[in-house]
Amino acid sequence: MTLPQKLVDYLAREHDLAYAEITPDLKIAHASKKIDELTSDPQKEVEGFPLHDLFWEFVGAEGALLDILNGVSPEYQLDKVNRQRADGVVQYLNFRVFPMNDLQPGDGLLLIIEDMTKMVSFEQQLVQDRNELRLLQAQLSRANAELIRLNQLKSTFLSIAAHDLRAPLSAIRGYADLVLAELPDEAPQVHRDFLAIIGLEVERLDRLITDFLDLDEIEKGALDIQVSPCDLNTIVREVARMMQGLALWKSLQLDVNLSEQAVTVLADAERVRQILYNLLNNAIKYTPEGGHILVTTRLVQDFGSVQVKDTGPGIPKADLEHLFELYYRTDKARKSQVRGTGLGLFIAKYLVEAQAGNIRVSSQPGVGTEFNVRFPLIP
Repeated sequence: MTLPQKLVDYLAREHDLAYAEITPDLKIAHASKKIDELTSDPQKEVEGFPLHDLFWEFVGAEGALLDILNGVSPEYQLDKVNRQRADGVVQYLNFRVFPMNDLQPGDGLLLIIEDMTKMVSFEQQLVQDRNELRLLQAQLSRANAELIRLNQLKSTFLSIAAHDLRAPLSAIRGYADLVLAELPDEAPQVHRDFLAIIGLEVERLDRLITDFLDLDEIEKGALDIQVSPCDLNTIVREVARMMQGLALWKSLQLDVNLSEQAVTVLADAERVRQILYNLLNNAIKYTPEGGHILVTTRLVQDFGSVQVKDTGPGIPKADLEHLFELYYRTDKARKSQVRGTGLGLFIAKYLVEAQAGNIRVSSQPGVGTEFNVRFPLIP
């Protein structure tokens, strides 16, 4: 017998199907092999048995099936019927009943059984995953709210700490300048050196406070950058003069080689000073006594460039790619006596890139390190 088109369409799908031909008196006339596994009693021969004996789902459905045979109804269906096999496995089945012959429905019926177990299991897992996702989203929302609260507390603490720290620093700086101004001409030079060191340390602490405040603003995405035309030669000269005392105190030679042409860039002058301070401070910290630091400005295509080159211990190649990460310090730096926070280079890179510039580093262990910073020129 040729199967009807409806069955052919079903078989074309990628589902697990079984079928049976039903006589007008609702008995199994013929069935596919697969249907044996789906009956209420898998050991029983199916052919010749009443439909409701093999599938309890059809108990009480005789009227609906007769309606199909009489042409009153086009089909009968049961969706996702739950049944447990003898081996304990739970199955979900779809039942569909059609007339074998649409033109003569009284000739018999066609039963199609579709095993939906995999699909239902997938749907149940999807619902479970969705519920777990909602739970995780709720937990994440609470964690984010707590993180925002803690971040606000941190910002408040930093603001208060910065204010309370800068007040005594201003007093120390003021009294050191006053004592220096009042020193008699015959006072030993060492006294003036000590006062200069106090001034340098006050400046260092003030810059460290600025770094912490800037890091907080960076994390909030609120760091203020105001670019305008500024001359790199002037800024480098100012910063180098400020750092000269610290270099001399460490017996280092700090030289400046300025471009003969004006290097006018579009940048935030105060932020450029901060960048150069961090680079020079690192060079001075890590270069041993008797070493040399050279700061050079030049014009390079559409950029104004500043190079800070030292004769320090150099940086291993494995550390170079991590050098600008927050709080990162090389193994050698951590084991040395040199103090550091791992903030300076992270903030320097952020500030440079926030002004449409770029920063590069090259180093050779035992030879030294060179930082190259570029800012866009005024068109």
